[in-house]
Amino acid sequence: MSAWILLLTVGVSVLGLSWSQRTEPMFASVTQSVFPPDYENNPTQLNYGVAVTDVDGDGDLEMFVSG
Repeated sequence: MSAWILLLTVGVSVLGLSWSQRTEPMFASVTQSVFPPDYENNPTQLNYGVAVTDVDGDGDLEMFVSG
């Protein structure tokens, strides 16, 4: 039983050292491959929304439009 614990501890230690001593970055920038080439110069996107609720409690629904 103790041999398995020793083997697991040594394995985790070696694996941890190999990940901490990497020379290349862990994350890669994928912005240029995901977004279209003209992403920075696109016009501002307009977002609209509608909410329907009873604000004043009179039983009639009010509609709010944003945008």
